[in-house]
Amino acid sequence: MRAGVAHGIWRMRTASPAASLKARMSEAPVTYAVLPDYDLMIEALDERRKELNISCNELDDLADVATGYVAKCFGASRTKRLGWKSTFKIVRQLGLRIVFEIDPDATAATLAVARQRQTNQAREGNFAVPASKRVIDRALRYMATEFSWNEILAAVGKTRATVAAEQAAKAKSAAGPPAEQKTKRPAPATVAVDAPRVSAMSEFARTKTAAVGI
Repeated sequence: MRAGVAHGIWRMRTASPAASLKARMSEAPVTYAVLPDYDLMIEALDERRKELNISCNELDDLADVATGYVAKCFGASRTKRLGWKSTFKIVRQLGLRIVFEIDPDATAATLAVARQRQTNQAREGNFAVPASKRVIDRALRYMATEFSWNEILAAVGKTRATVAAEQAAKAKSAAGPPAEQKTKRPAPATVAVDAPRVSAMSEFARTKTAAVGI
């Protein structure tokens, strides 16, 4: 175990697991370990598992997680990271609980560099995040109990029609006024020329001109 591990874990290793477990079951709630990072949290949970003499597979079943999950999170290779939902379930099955304590030194360090918000401009609960699944489920349950199915369909249809009309109006406005159509002038008429006839008329004209003496 790395240096700097919590004193509670170090004390467990100095006594036999059975004696330590019996002593802890008779004690009032005490701090088991101080966890500055993820790795020490995993080490503390694994030590607690060994103290309770529970296998990784047994802890999988107790915490209702996939078989082999604990071994992958606690093992030397640590091919998986413990998710927060699984953390609460595993912690509870190990007879522990998560408690947040105020650290005066960490608080002072944060306040020394953090910019204070303007309380008069703060709006509590105004978060620019999408609605969670829990909120959506609550809204759907409320709609199912307060409105009929036909009313819901009518509201959805009206909303879709309104959105479609707004999108069409926006697209029309972005396109601008229609361009003026220019009046097309008719193409000039074409006259077909009879080349042989023109040639004959030209020859006739030259003959008459020579006879007259022009």
